[in-house]
Amino acid sequence: MTSTQKPRPEAIAGRLAKRVVIVGNNESAWMAAAYLGRQFAKLDCRITVVASGQPRGEFPGESSLPSLRGLLSNLQIDEHQMMQQTQGTYHLATQFSDWVQTERDFWKPLASTAHRSAGMSLFDAWFAERSAGRLLRPFHSYSLNWGASLAGKSPYGFSGPSSISRSGAYAFHFDGSNFAGWLRQIALAAGVEEITGDVASVASNGRGGVAQIRLTKDSVVAGDFFIDCTGSDAKLITAIAPDARVSWSDRLLCDRRVSVRLPGRRQVPPFSRITGLEAGWSWQMHLAKSIDVGYSFASQFATDEVAWQQLRESLLMDGIPAVDDLSPEFSPAPCGRQTKFWRDNLLALGTAACLMDPLVSSGRHLCLLGIEMFMELFPERSV
Repeated sequence: MTSTQKPRPEAIAGRLAKRVVIVGNNESAWMAAAYLGRQFAKLDCRITVVASGQPRGEFPGESSLPSLRGLLSNLQIDEHQMMQQTQGTYHLATQFSDWVQTERDFWKPLASTAHRSAGMSLFDAWFAERSAGRLLRPFHSYSLNWGASLAGKSPYGFSGPSSISRSGAYAFHFDGSNFAGWLRQIALAAGVEEITGDVASVASNGRGGVAQIRLTKDSVVAGDFFIDCTGSDAKLITAIAPDARVSWSDRLLCDRRVSVRLPGRRQVPPFSRITGLEAGWSWQMHLAKSIDVGYSFASQFATDEVAWQQLRESLLMDGIPAVDDLSPEFSPAPCGRQTKFWRDNLLALGTAACLMDPLVSSGRHLCLLGIEMFMELFPERSV
């Protein structure tokens, strides 16, 4: 076989691990399980998920990016079905309020018009005119996504697709826990095995990877390849390499989050809103039946009590009634990454690999990129 010839499926199957063990019960775990379950169904590779508790979200305060539509396409799932199962709504743009200065907004559409005229992109032409003082309109005002966001429109019209839907320049808001549960159903339907239990200990294989894991109910799970999707705890990676995480606390200062869920509204805007506050930034994300709001803040500048007060005051200014009767949820958000994401037969995905400030909605996107790269490299196992 020459180097330009692709190996036959049976040849690839001979190099594949016979059992892949995914540890975790969040979006990353079930995203990987659903993807691998579909792709490896005919290659005699057994996919096992070790999970505890209920499926849960992993990326609070985040909208998805258009790359998620690629996952739905690979799973051969209709996006409207996903939206029905996850409180899904459309995401066309993000509005930033009080960010550069108070009482001023700017927008980040998921796509802006990028046509070229006389060899110049739209941005080049806009910037030249703006710099010369001949133009006052902001760049986002030339985006169809921005106009649709203000009008409360979806990517699809009653008469059929629009230019936004045809270009794929849109994404979704959804409940992370519902999304994880929905992916779990898809994975199990594809033949993925689920084992319930918590990780008690991890046995090394002597090469920097994992030989087997022991659960709290004293059962042992062995595998040829392991994927750590245990969130920022990174239980498998930490057991093998305790000091392998690099902190970004000196660059990404927001290390705490407070979040709460409010009743939904009849009119659902197709955009996210980010507001700059004293110690960080808050988010508002409208789902089909609720509104997810929260505050990502730096604990060195605000205590939990102060942060909760700042969030409540911000919501009042936006016309949202008092939320004093609701119980906020506080959680740590230690930004950082693993020095190595892949160690012998152990791979870290999701926040077990890298936890960034969710301001740029990168969490699910990076997880999906990690799964796709893993699929690309996995048969050869040459990394």
